Amino acid sequence: PYGGTPAPVPGTIQAENFDEGGSGVAYVDSSPTNQGGKYRTNDAVDIESTTDAGGGYDVGYVTAGEWMKYTVNVTTAGSYDIEFRVASSGGGRTFHLEINGTNVTGSLAVPNTGGWQTWATIKKTGVTLNAGSQVWTFVADSGGSGSYGNLNYIRVAAPSGGGGGPEPFGGTPTALPSMKLEFENFDEGGANVAYADMSSGNSGGKYRPTEDVDIESTPAGGYDVGWVSAGEWLKYTVAVATAGTYALDIRVGSAGTGGTFHIEVNGVDKTGPISVPNTGGWQTWQTIRVSGVTLAAGTQVWRVVMDTGSPTGGAVGNFNWLQATLQ
Repeated sequence: PYGGTPAPVPGTIQAENFDEGGSGVAYVDSSPTNQGGKYRTNDAVDIESTTDAGGGYDVGYVTAGEWMKYTVNVTTAGSYDIEFRVASSGGGRTFHLEINGTNVTGSLAVPNTGGWQTWATIKKTGVTLNAGSQVWTFVADSGGSGSYGNLNYIRVAAPSGGGGGPEPFGGTPTALPSMKLEFENFDEGGANVAYADMSSGNSGGKYRPTEDVDIESTPAGGYDVGWVSAGEWLKYTVAVATAGTYALDIRVGSAGTGGTFHIEVNGVDKTGPISVPNTGGWQTWQTIRVSGVTLAAGTQVWRVVMDTGSPTGGAVGNFNWLQATLQ
């Protein structure tokens, strides 16, 4: 195992922390050197810095036929969900996961996420794991010409279905008030667990293309959630550092008036109805402030709920980010 200790499961296995032992033992890579030039420069596996949430590294330049081994320790036998954080600028790629030489996932497809640093989560549900130390192998099966895809991490968790809840995007709650809450970083867990969206597919086609939430690029930089309709909602797992009274600054854009929404914390409406003004256009942005919001310290789940749409077009508005400030 990398660093001498098996990776604990459930938990997150960073792709760059493949086993030690060298080529043909711990991995197979089609290139003779580390093309990304980061982290483990004496190995041939291609590691680069990532712009995915949480930063760190990813394994890139992956081509069909390559594989990497990970020694893990499963604390408790049971059924688990296994998530793979991937990015690719093309379709047609597939992979699978082996445990002690047995294919436990079948063939999984890597979607065209829109770019090598545009990330999506592929989930395989209901994988039965035995307890104890075991060797996992990530195997790249097929791909188009050139690079196959990038892998950031493999995450293992108890199934979220059947009454379970969402999980924070990227594995780490958004830290408030030190960080902005980016609306496109809603929780993972899928429809009716992490979000509800009235349309099928991502109308904007950006950032998280396998989800139904509509995400687009914004000229202000990054992404926003658009095409928002009344009845939709998004969940965010956050970690509030200090209890107190906060002001919430919310960056919105709209070509009409009449859109309203509210924010719940652990199921309690903390803001009442918030109106989205006519900012002059869907990509003309304005910051609106809601003061006097009392928050407890600790990890909590926020739900942004869309209540009414504009009479002209029906959309509530576009949402870019939220910033909390202790008053």
